[in-house]
Amino acid sequence: MKIFLLIVISLIVLNILNKARRKTKWNLSNARLTSSINKCKAEMTKSYNCHENDFEVYRHDDRVDNDGTALILDRNKGKVAFVYEKRFSITDGYNILDAQIVPRIHMSDNTVTLKVYTEDIDVMYLTTYARRGFFTGGEAYEMANVRTMALLEKLIGMKYYYGGSDEPSSHSFQSLSEELRNLTDMYENGMLDDEEFSKAKSRLLA
Repeated sequence: MKIFLLIVISLIVLNILNKARRKTKWNLSNARLTSSINKCKAEMTKSYNCHENDFEVYRHDDRVDNDGTALILDRNKGKVAFVYEKRFSITDGYNILDAQIVPRIHMSDNTVTLKVYTEDIDVMYLTTYARRGFFTGGEAYEMANVRTMALLEKLIGMKYYYGGSDEPSSHSFQSLSEELRNLTDMYENGMLDDEEFSKAKSRLLA
């Protein structure tokens, strides 16, 4: 009986120590990520005349295993930044090729991850929520899905709203028609307002 109690107590102590270790690791990772976010925002302000009030920062703020990633948008200047623990990359909104929410594989994997394809930075993953277990989904998980879907729509919208330079377009008729259909769908679904739709359409037809 004493041995059994000793084993139980040992397991409880190990579990507490493991949680404390993971929490400390998360705090350190979170602090490094916050520092990188601030450095990235300072660089965007300095190099692209971005303003603090225009920044939208997306990060997973409730994850046990913090993988140290974040995403910063400035839709006023058309800039997107991918931030990692100790570095960051800044690109233009029109360099976004595609964005999609990664489907969960298992019913107990209540994870919301956004996958973003860009022309110059390749692929970026952003996990906005992660709670594994059959009883860990609920309202928080659904809200994370809603927020991430809204972010996805913003990213796709930036691709059409911020067209490249004044150089002539090299679209084929087929690709142009497809992009116009996509643009019209986004407008009809409320992802673009009248001004954004007109500007994006003008850039496509230029």
